Amino acid sequence: MKLFKLITGEMILSEVEPIEDGQYNLKYPAVIIPIPPEQAGGQRNQIGFGKYMPFSDYKEDMLLNPLAIVTDSNPDKKLIDAYEQWVTQMKSAESGIILPGAGGQSPVDMKDFRQLNTR
Repeated sequence: MKLFKLITGEMILSEVEPIEDGQYNLKYPAVIIPIPPEQAGGQRNQIGFGKYMPFSDYKEDMLLNPLAIVTDSNPDKKLIDAYEQWVTQMKSAESGIILPGAGGQSPVDMKDFRQLNTR
Protein backbone atom coordinates (compact mmCIF):
# COMPACT_ATOMS: atom_id res chain seq x y z
CA MET A 1 0.00 0.00 0.00
CA LYS A 2 1.38 3.39 -1.03
CA LEU A 3 0.33 7.02 -0.89
CA PHE A 4 1.48 8.99 -3.95
CA LYS A 5 1.58 12.74 -4.55
CA LEU A 6 1.41 13.31 -8.31
CA ILE A 7 2.76 16.20 -10.35
CA THR A 8 -0.87 17.27 -10.87
CA GLY A 9 -1.23 17.78 -7.09
CA GLU A 10 -3.51 14.75 -6.67
CA MET A 11 -2.90 12.34 -3.82
CA ILE A 12 -3.51 8.70 -4.73
CA LEU A 13 -3.77 5.79 -2.30
CA SER A 14 -3.58 2.26 -3.65
CA GLU A 15 -2.37 -1.25 -3.28
CA VAL A 16 0.79 -1.31 -5.39
CA GLU A 17 2.82 -3.80 -7.38
CA PRO A 18 6.04 -2.50 -8.98
CA ILE A 19 6.46 -3.79 -12.53
CA GLU A 20 8.93 -3.49 -15.41
CA ASP A 21 10.13 -0.09 -16.63
CA GLY A 22 9.70 1.43 -13.15
CA GLN A 23 5.92 1.66 -13.51
CA TYR A 24 3.48 0.71 -10.78
CA ASN A 25 0.40 -1.44 -11.13
CA LEU A 26 -2.26 0.18 -8.92
CA LYS A 27 -5.16 -1.93 -7.67
CA TYR A 28 -8.30 0.12 -6.90
CA PRO A 29 -6.49 3.49 -6.90
CA ALA A 30 -8.29 6.14 -4.88
CA VAL A 31 -7.87 9.89 -5.11
CA ILE A 32 -8.02 11.63 -1.74
CA ILE A 33 -10.70 14.34 -1.75
CA PRO A 34 -10.84 17.17 0.83
CA ILE A 35 -14.37 17.38 2.23
CA PRO A 36 -15.81 20.84 3.01
CA PRO A 37 -16.93 21.24 6.65
CA GLU A 38 -20.57 21.71 5.60
CA GLN A 39 -20.51 18.21 4.05
CA ALA A 40 -18.63 16.69 7.00
CA GLY A 41 -21.01 17.64 9.79
CA GLY A 42 -19.11 20.87 10.51
CA GLN A 43 -15.83 19.04 11.10
CA ARG A 44 -12.72 20.52 9.51
CA ASN A 45 -9.80 18.69 7.88
CA GLN A 46 -11.85 15.73 6.69
CA ILE A 47 -11.18 13.64 3.58
CA GLY A 48 -13.01 11.13 1.47
CA PHE A 49 -12.05 8.88 -1.44
CA GLY A 50 -13.03 8.78 -5.08
CA LYS A 51 -12.13 6.43 -7.91
CA TYR A 52 -9.03 7.76 -9.63
CA MET A 53 -10.08 8.74 -13.18
CA PRO A 54 -13.77 8.00 -12.50
CA PHE A 55 -14.81 8.21 -16.15
CA SER A 56 -12.28 5.67 -17.40
CA ASP A 57 -13.19 2.06 -18.08
CA TYR A 58 -10.67 0.35 -15.80
CA LYS A 59 -12.18 -1.94 -13.21
CA GLU A 60 -9.38 -2.80 -10.80
CA ASP A 61 -5.85 -2.27 -12.11
CA MET A 62 -4.19 0.79 -13.61
CA LEU A 63 -0.60 1.59 -14.56
CA LEU A 64 1.13 4.61 -13.02
CA ASN A 65 4.17 6.09 -14.73
CA PRO A 66 6.93 7.00 -12.25
CA LEU A 67 7.46 10.34 -14.05
CA ALA A 68 4.05 11.42 -12.70
CA ILE A 69 5.14 10.97 -9.06
CA VAL A 70 6.47 13.82 -6.93
CA THR A 71 6.77 11.78 -3.75
CA ASP A 72 5.42 8.66 -2.09
CA SER A 73 4.92 7.43 1.43
CA ASN A 74 3.65 4.49 3.42
CA PRO A 75 0.13 5.43 4.57
CA ASP A 76 -0.98 5.60 8.19
CA LYS A 77 -3.01 2.65 9.55
CA LYS A 78 -6.15 4.83 9.93
CA LEU A 79 -5.92 5.82 6.27
CA ILE A 80 -5.47 2.18 5.21
CA ASP A 81 -8.51 1.13 7.25
CA ALA A 82 -10.65 3.89 5.68
CA TYR A 83 -9.37 2.97 2.19
CA GLU A 84 -10.27 -0.69 2.71
CA GLN A 85 -13.81 0.34 3.72
CA TRP A 86 -14.00 2.50 0.60
CA VAL A 87 -12.84 -0.33 -1.69
CA THR A 88 -15.51 -2.61 -0.24
CA GLN A 89 -18.17 0.05 -0.85
CA MET A 90 -16.83 1.00 -4.27
CA LYS A 91 -17.10 -2.54 -5.55
CA SER A 92 -20.87 -2.27 -5.16
CA ALA A 93 -21.29 1.45 -6.05
CA GLU A 94 -21.97 2.59 -9.60
CA SER A 95 -20.17 5.94 -9.58
CA GLY A 96 -17.06 5.04 -7.59
CA ILE A 97 -17.50 8.18 -5.50
CA ILE A 98 -18.34 7.60 -1.84
CA LEU A 99 -19.05 10.64 0.32
CA PRO A 100 -18.38 10.66 4.07
CA GLY A 101 -21.22 9.15 6.03
CA ALA A 102 -22.55 7.25 3.00
CA GLY A 103 -23.01 3.59 3.78
CA GLY A 104 -21.61 4.01 7.27
CA GLN A 105 -18.23 5.37 6.17
CA SER A 106 -16.93 8.19 8.30
CA PRO A 107 -14.54 10.83 6.99
CA VAL A 108 -10.86 10.61 7.85
CA ASP A 109 -9.30 13.48 9.79
CA MET A 110 -6.39 14.96 7.81
CA LYS A 111 -4.73 16.05 11.08
CA ASP A 112 -3.69 12.40 11.44
CA PHE A 113 -1.50 12.71 8.34
CA ARG A 114 0.89 15.55 9.03
CA GLN A 115 3.74 14.97 6.61
CA LEU A 116 4.71 12.78 3.67
CA ASN A 117 8.15 11.23 3.42
CA THR A 118 10.05 12.27 0.33
CA ARG A 119 11.77 9.83 -1.97
